[in-house]
Amino acid sequence: MDCFFWFCCPSILAQNTNSLTQIINNLTDKYHIVFSYKTSDVKPFDAIILPNETSLNAILFAIQKQTKLSFEKLDANNYVITKSTSNNTVISCGIVKDIWGNPIAEVLVSSNNKNTLTDSTGAFHLALNDIASTVINFSYSGYQSVKLPLDYFEKNCQSVTLNKKVTALKEIVITDYITKGMTKKENGSIQIDLTTTGLLPGVIEPDVVQSLQFVPGVLSPDETVAGLHIRGSTPDQNLVLFDGVKVYQDAHFFGLISAFNPHVINDIKLFRSATKAKYGGHAGGVLSIGVDTKIPQKASGSVGATFTHTDAFVKVPLVAKKLAMFASARRSITDISNNITFKNFSEVAFQNTDILGGLNNESSRISAAKNTFLYQDYFSKLIYTPTDKLTVNLSFISNKNELFFRGIDNFITSDFEDNITVKSHTLSNSVQFNDSKFGNHNLQLSSTSFDKQYNGLNQFDSTSQTPTLLEITFDKENFVDETSINYTGSKQLFKNGTLEVGFQRSRSKIGYVVENYGVDFTAFKESLIGTETSQSFFADFEFKSKKTQINLGGRRQFFNRLNRTFWEPRIFLNYKILNRLWLKGTFEKKHQSISQVTDIRNDGLGNLFDKLWVVSTPNDVPILENTQGSIGLDFQKKGWTLDIEAYQKEINGIGILLTNDITNPQNVTGNNTIKGIDVLLKKQWPHYQTWVSYSFSESEYQFSAINDNTPFDGSFDTPHNLVWTHSFNYKNFELSLGYRYHSGIPYTNKRLDTDASLSNFIRFDAFNAERLPDYQRLDLSGSYQFYLDKPKTIHAKLGFTLQNLTNERNLLSRDFRVVEGTDTTTSQNTRSILLQRVDRKSLGFTPNFVFRLRI
Repeated sequence: MDCFFWFCCPSILAQNTNSLTQIINNLTDKYHIVFSYKTSDVKPFDAIILPNETSLNAILFAIQKQTKLSFEKLDANNYVITKSTSNNTVISCGIVKDIWGNPIAEVLVSSNNKNTLTDSTGAFHLALNDIASTVINFSYSGYQSVKLPLDYFEKNCQSVTLNKKVTALKEIVITDYITKGMTKKENGSIQIDLTTTGLLPGVIEPDVVQSLQFVPGVLSPDETVAGLHIRGSTPDQNLVLFDGVKVYQDAHFFGLISAFNPHVINDIKLFRSATKAKYGGHAGGVLSIGVDTKIPQKASGSVGATFTHTDAFVKVPLVAKKLAMFASARRSITDISNNITFKNFSEVAFQNTDILGGLNNESSRISAAKNTFLYQDYFSKLIYTPTDKLTVNLSFISNKNELFFRGIDNFITSDFEDNITVKSHTLSNSVQFNDSKFGNHNLQLSSTSFDKQYNGLNQFDSTSQTPTLLEITFDKENFVDETSINYTGSKQLFKNGTLEVGFQRSRSKIGYVVENYGVDFTAFKESLIGTETSQSFFADFEFKSKKTQINLGGRRQFFNRLNRTFWEPRIFLNYKILNRLWLKGTFEKKHQSISQVTDIRNDGLGNLFDKLWVVSTPNDVPILENTQGSIGLDFQKKGWTLDIEAYQKEINGIGILLTNDITNPQNVTGNNTIKGIDVLLKKQWPHYQTWVSYSFSESEYQFSAINDNTPFDGSFDTPHNLVWTHSFNYKNFELSLGYRYHSGIPYTNKRLDTDASLSNFIRFDAFNAERLPDYQRLDLSGSYQFYLDKPKTIHAKLGFTLQNLTNERNLLSRDFRVVEGTDTTTSQNTRSILLQRVDRKSLGFTPNFVFRLRI
């Protein structure tokens, strides 16, 4: 019977008789490998028969059986051929796979002093000259070692299965949580390794935020990466860290593309709950994005391009094992390529603005439109390790978005300009000391700046008999300047117990300024600028045993602006009920002094500049306080994965600006109660996997000054959220199909009332009493990986994604605004005040492609 893994591939010689010397030469040319041998050992064999359609390992196995020569693999490109000194040579062959049937390369196969490595197909062959060697060992990092008797391989090439190594409760609870490279850790966090993560539908590159939206309880109701809601918490309530530093700008293209270059990221940690005490200053979830801190052995890099941007990344060791530099750059091609992806993204980002009409040349009102739009980001990092215990990191991040639009408004005969700039810079320096005796210590100093500006200009002629050039200007700015110091130290107190303590201090200057100069030369100016100094101490004690993990933590948070101290307990329990079945529970309290408010003024910008960062004040912007708990189960066995978790949140300090009387706006404060249950069910086979992610939730607002203190649906309440995904992989090809569905979000219906001038002629119906239609979308992605050169040093990837295959234009939001227009209901077509409905629609059918090279 032929070898188990003889399968279809181009053969070198098809069932012919050839000399061994000629066969070795053919193998060298075809596989780019080198054989070292004595000519006298090889020359006598001039009639070797090879089987049809076989692989390199099977060819070598056939040669060994006929010659009793030993082929020892030293590395990927070098083999040594030796003559057997024993008449008892035994040839063993097989293929090593994981529990899903996927081959594992580079597995060490050894017996006594003989060893080899499996190839890319998982195949191996091993010639043993001593039949006393009765055991063959198989070992590979991250997998449990296996020992098999020699006679297991005597007759035919056999299959060997390796199981992933799971060390009690210390490392992983669920492996391949949704796709490969995604795991659920014992502390309740979900961790993603972007270097190994599998393909996800609708995701052209391993995007940080888009990948997380497949996790139960994580949703972006407005389809943006900047609109990530984690178990009902709004995006500004989430703590986003990049390389340990808080981030205020997390998106390009006004929310459609992540600001984090995925090719510089090492890992991602998501905490939906069970947040450790070292994470503070937020009321929602935590997204911690890490960058590699190890000195690479050799230089590597990659370049790539999509229909929206190009990027490059390098890792260079400057001094062996001591000093290295990482650098990346990414820039949009939107100013030089007006392709279909850019057009569709623009239609979503700029909808309900004059900009879109000018871009598409479809508006009779806007003419002579000129537009310049681009985004870019840069990252650099130096890593210095003077000793094995000490590491010094210095990193710099820069992000920038620019939009400049100019046109002529034919309706009022005016020239206008819109100029928006969003930029952020971060400088960070950290020192890490790791020692088995003194523990692990990390000290980080950082400085962050964020600035978002809008400058608008209108120039037009007055209607007087002598035309005069007049101007209207409208300026907005929102800025954040923050410096911080963070120290964290941990020490294992005894075998099962570890203590972590730390101190954090930050000083944040935050503000927004709005200025308007009208045609009558009157000025309007509004500003809210404040400085917040926050300092906190925290401690976490972690206890682990074979069945139990307990985290007991606490945080003392002081906000200088309000002169108040808050205590935040953090409790997490993970208990192993049965083999592969865990029970988990959490309780935590959090406080937040920096959040966002929504500017609802009609400035012609749609939602491009409606979110403003502000700092809490004693009267207008309250402290957010979140008390939450959860309980659930985790299970994984034989390809099945089940994760169930129920939770409840009570968030106090939710602020709303009432504008019933525009001359006297009123700030009101209330609470937000969120209840829900998240479920993940997944089944995995060797080349195919499918999973269903479902969340049921209820979000209610309650304000004493609104709706007679009766609770009403939260603004982003989506009771049902479903994601059903299918993923197929074979060799170097991957295909992924995904369907999304969620309930439409609530909105408040409004009516026109021309007698209500103080409320801008608008009357509100019941708050959030109406709902948009349900949302649904189908996405498809595919990728193929290959090598561009024979030595296999240049790795290439070609991929595509088709977002919204059915071109379903879902409604993402609905609002109303008062405009001046022509009343067509009367025969006179008189000019009058009208109430206009403003709907925001989702992205339509949008293709995108990626090509990447890596060395």
